[in-house]
Amino acid sequence: MIPRLLWKEWQERRHWFLLWSLSLVALSMVGEGQYCTENYKEPTNWMMIPILLALLAGLQGYSSELTGNRAAFLYMRGVIWKQVLAVKILLGLGVAILTAVLTTAISVLAMPAVYHPFMTMKTAAFSALFVVLFTGGPYLLGLCCSVVLPGIFGSIGTLMLYYGGIMFIGMLIPKTLQITEPIFSFIGAVLGILAAMVVIVRFGLTLAWSQRLARFAAISLVGIGIGYITDFTIARVYPHAIAKPFSREVALSPSGRYALISETEDGQHHRYTFVVMKNDKRLPIEKADSSAPPSWTTNDDLVQSTYHGTYDNTLQLFRYVDGHLLQHQLNNSPIDAQCRLSPSPDGKLLLADVHNDLLVIDPPSGSVRTVANLDVHPHSTKRMRTTTYYAIHYWWQDNHTIGYEQTNPSRRIFVKVE
Repeated sequence: MIPRLLWKEWQERRHWFLLWSLSLVALSMVGEGQYCTENYKEPTNWMMIPILLALLAGLQGYSSELTGNRAAFLYMRGVIWKQVLAVKILLGLGVAILTAVLTTAISVLAMPAVYHPFMTMKTAAFSALFVVLFTGGPYLLGLCCSVVLPGIFGSIGTLMLYYGGIMFIGMLIPKTLQITEPIFSFIGAVLGILAAMVVIVRFGLTLAWSQRLARFAAISLVGIGIGYITDFTIARVYPHAIAKPFSREVALSPSGRYALISETEDGQHHRYTFVVMKNDKRLPIEKADSSAPPSWTTNDDLVQSTYHGTYDNTLQLFRYVDGHLLQHQLNNSPIDAQCRLSPSPDGKLLLADVHNDLLVIDPPSGSVRTVANLDVHPHSTKRMRTTTYYAIHYWWQDNHTIGYEQTNPSRRIFVKVE
């Protein structure tokens, strides 16, 4: 019976499964998927496509059973609810696991050769696990929402009601009772919706949609409530019981001669180490700002933000010369803690937004130039009317031109960098 049910599920939802798998394979082939090593290259926004397709595959899970009273027809033919549920879960997780293994293998081939020394079986396994969790999770979420209303649009409506209900509950909780890290609330929400699916599949597939919706909402709410109570009591009283994982990331210089290793413990303590790949010499970088990612220049210089106080950050250039790591301050005034460095297309210059000024940094010479001012203060141009000028986006148009946008009035401005 199980093989027949598997074939039935595959025939009904094979298009979603194939789109889910092929999109991940395509992203891995072009280097936009999950890397198999510890580095600063995070998965791009394109990864949302397979995640969305996995969610849609799950949202169609019980569409056929809720259409035309097919659930009762299956049960009359000797099929039990456990078999149907197990087949739907196993098929989705099987697709997630097989796709994860395939995309991990492709990512190893597509990964730049300079990162191969940092790849281990552990990092490859974590890469595959990432794919399984971030596609299998949405699939299960969609499957849970598919047991209430018939059709994929009904499942989407259930998902929107579920998400909207969580947001509404969060708005009702007073600020004094809110949790900064609602770990158990999240776990309760997940377990609640899973329990709702099992209860409805076991007792309610043949009931009216309104009865299924009521049971779904009640059981999900119980799970969220238990999770919140746990967060507010045990997790708040014993915060040390929730251990945050150790993480390690590596950013290689363009030539592969040097690397920057970032290590984080308990989600708070950061250590940055400059590594010479030839002899594995390691030089610590003191007071590196973890909120601003580093940037390598084309000649293997490292530009990193360092902190000297709560709101006192400066851009530093680090250059390895004769066994020593030389440090040079690039800007004279403190920068924002969330400053982001954007290299030019040829990698020779860096663009930074510092206190509403667009700065162009020439790392070899250490020179810093202000090329544009992003005025974020409101200016009254007419009585009873306030217009705000501020940049919402800026970029390198080419190696010698910077572009940025302003609103009110909306326009694009281009500045030449000589």
